[in-house]
Amino acid sequence: MKNSICAMILLLLSVIAFPGCQSGETLPEDEVGYVRLAISETVTTNPRATAIPADYNPKKWAVDIINNASQVCVYKTDDWSQVTSGQVALKKGSYSIRVHSSGFDGQNVGTDIPYYVGSTVAVIAEIGDVVNATVNCTLANVKVTVDFAADLLARVNAVSAQVYSTTDVAYSWTFTQNNTESVYFPVTDLVAKVTLVNQKGQSYSMETPISGVKARDHYLLHYKMAETGNGKINITVDGSMTVYDLPINVTQEASNTALLSANAWSKFAYLKAASVTHAEGVSLDPSQMKFQYKPASSNTWTSAVDAVQIATADGDVYTATLQGLLPGTQYDYRLVLGTGEAFNTAKSSFVTGMDTAIPNGSFENWCTRSAGTALSSKDTRFPSTGDEYDSGTRFWDTSNRGANSMGTKDPTKDTDVSVSGMAAQLQSIAVAGNFAAASLFTGNFESASLGTGGATATITFGRPFTARPSVLNGYYKYTPVNIDKVGSNPPAGVVAGIPDECAIYIALSKKQYAVKNTDTSTWIDYENDDNIIAYGTLPSGAAAAGTEANEYARFSIPLKYKNLTDKPSYIIVVCSASKYGDYMTGGVGSTLLVDEFTLDYDTLPILWQ
Repeated sequence: MKNSICAMILLLLSVIAFPGCQSGETLPEDEVGYVRLAISETVTTNPRATAIPADYNPKKWAVDIINNASQVCVYKTDDWSQVTSGQVALKKGSYSIRVHSSGFDGQNVGTDIPYYVGSTVAVIAEIGDVVNATVNCTLANVKVTVDFAADLLARVNAVSAQVYSTTDVAYSWTFTQNNTESVYFPVTDLVAKVTLVNQKGQSYSMETPISGVKARDHYLLHYKMAETGNGKINITVDGSMTVYDLPINVTQEASNTALLSANAWSKFAYLKAASVTHAEGVSLDPSQMKFQYKPASSNTWTSAVDAVQIATADGDVYTATLQGLLPGTQYDYRLVLGTGEAFNTAKSSFVTGMDTAIPNGSFENWCTRSAGTALSSKDTRFPSTGDEYDSGTRFWDTSNRGANSMGTKDPTKDTDVSVSGMAAQLQSIAVAGNFAAASLFTGNFESASLGTGGATATITFGRPFTARPSVLNGYYKYTPVNIDKVGSNPPAGVVAGIPDECAIYIALSKKQYAVKNTDTSTWIDYENDDNIIAYGTLPSGAAAAGTEANEYARFSIPLKYKNLTDKPSYIIVVCSASKYGDYMTGGVGSTLLVDEFTLDYDTLPILWQ
């Protein structure tokens, strides 16, 4: 399913300089300054032999320039060497410049695939400024090297080491005694699992967690036979990479071990124990296996009651779901047999996320500011404080600037017909014969223009947000009229005379979206776009009035997650008085009131089916 809600913004504004991320735009010289960019790199990697993908070159630089006020990407190139002028024309303002290796995002594992990233900030204070910006690109992935000591090789029949990620995103590489070349991993906690066959033909494995992994780390894993004592970690610095020299003593005896991992949300956590092994003489009784957990500040362990054994091809995996946790809190956990025989060499820990609220979710804050339209500046209503608008930090925006071209209409504005305090009122209108569906969304109305082909609008959907809620709650009241404006290509079955419908939906995403109403390829495909990690929508957009104050009805929209491990970078919430405003279709006068939006973090999430 694709939505733009962008065509509901119609009769739109004068075009601002940069409606989205683009390779460049010719600007009047008397309106701009220039950024000249020099790129250097900190290189401490092996000569390249192979690459992922085949044409990957870590020093082919991609450049993105972000306007810090609007958080919009205003310039983009995949190959800086092709910018022969060596500079970019920009309007006055502050810009973040990000440089990275082109053609690869570092999210893979392999030999000789270093990935570099760097950034800086440039400020054009006055028109005509020429700002020199230098970006130093450093390694953004992790290097692992393995070797096996001669004393170990002399006393075993075979040995190998598998290094792999502890998250559900599978990164893995197996080093053998004949192949120990260095390998690059994405930045993620790792486990090094050595497997050996002794001279009696018995096979044993031992796992070493590698946690706190950071970009530019280089882990040197030296496997040797255990003599006395335990291995220690020596840390040195080679100038740009932190080198961890890990002597790992390998025994030929099995012991009680388990690979523990946790997927922590705000008020619950999913625990898993895999690769469970046991010492000689220990009998594993699945009914006696359980997780124990406690706040890191406590000395008292609590047992999870729902530990479950799941048979897998690699052995037994135990899972548990902890609920009733405190947000932003560190917890320790462990797997035990019976009353306390621990199955990991040390306790593991996780930190719960924060239960972040939606800014101005009760729609109490509004201001009026003069804003440009297609014809002239008009006083326009915005859902934010004046300070937030002036500083470019408002969370919500509307289609008002598009509809105010012929005079102040403000299809979306505040009202005291509310559940409490103020609320948002969205009423679809017509302006100069064009249908303008009233909308309210998290993001930024970027630009609009009128031409012979009709009205064009560009919106950036999404505001920074990293929490993982389960449900969007709120109140709404909807009074539709019959559809009396029908665009040239409405959805099947949508015709004049049937009742209009409203829309309220929420999504969590890994990126922002620059959506243009006239270009369906930019519309968000919530179902199939991998950058959308969760989505939920109001099931019915029909007329609604309830028993709450001023006849509001309460709604709850569950977020359906595509998996339980991905984390968002942005939140998208959209409300529209006319569901088919994307298609220039709806009823003039349809009115949606919304109030008191909150997020629920207590409920376990639903998986996308």
